[in-house]
Amino acid sequence: MASRISGVITGTAAALGKVTTDASVKRLIIVISGLTSETISVTGCVNAAVFTGKLRPINLNTGAVEATDSDLGNGEFLFDNLSYEEVKFTKSAATETAVVSWSLSTAT
Repeated sequence: MASRISGVITGTAAALGKVTTDASVKRLIIVISGLTSETISVTGCVNAAVFTGKLRPINLNTGAVEATDSDLGNGEFLFDNLSYEEVKFTKSAATETAVVSWSLSTAT
C-alpha cells in the first residue's frame, strides 16, 4: 500500500528549502504559487553533500515534460521515479514570496 506525506515551504529567500526523502519515495508532486517573475529550480541529493543538476518534471497542467530542467514558475509538477535523499528548492532571486506545496508518495 502506498503512503504519502506532505507539507508546505514558503519564503522569500533564494535558498527556499529542502524535503528529506528515503529509498521508498518514488514520486514528488509540487504546486508552486506566488511568483510573477522569479522561478524555482529543483535538485536532488544522492548523499549528504552532492546535489544533481536540475530535475526535469512533468507539467500536470499540460501533461508535457518541461522543456527546461526545472526553472519553474507557478503550476503543478510531477517528479517521478525519484531516488534521492533530499530534494532542494532554490529561487532565482530573493524578492518574491513563493509557496511550494509538496507531497511525497511511495506509489509509482
